[in-house]
Amino acid sequence: MSGHVDPAQLASAEGPARRAMLAHVLGCAPCRERVAAHDPAALFGLLAWTPLPPALLDDLSKDVARRAGSDRSSFGALAVAATWPRRAAAAAVVALALFTGYATLRPRPVAAPPPISASSRRADVEVKSGRGVSQVIDLTVGDTQIVMVYNGELQL
Repeated sequence: MSGHVDPAQLASAEGPARRAMLAHVLGCAPCRERVAAHDPAALFGLLAWTPLPPALLDDLSKDVARRAGSDRSSFGALAVAATWPRRAAAAAVVALALFTGYATLRPRPVAAPPPISASSRRADVEVKSGRGVSQVIDLTVGDTQIVMVYNGELQL
């Protein structure tokens, strides 16, 4: 059995086992080559073993803060110059949202159902005999029509 790291096992390893394999890969050139050939992204795990000098981190933080501050100042000047149109557009969007919400969600008046009178349409049933033993039943209630075909000899 070889003391070298199997790239497939490194890909599936977790926790202390993975950390031990990465420590071996850091010091073993043949294992680094095999891991890079299997999955080059696995070599990013070696960055955890590379210490960064605190001075480098401080300089990087200062540079990021300086750039963020300079970017915001130009954006801030642009935002102040366009305050009135932006506020008007925001007010228009809010007003439109409130209006459409009211128009959509307001209660609608419910129309009363028509009164029932003696002259209203009643149900009408018509039975038609077809060929053989089948019958067609046509049931009409108002504007609704139901047609049924009945055959007593069907065995279901």
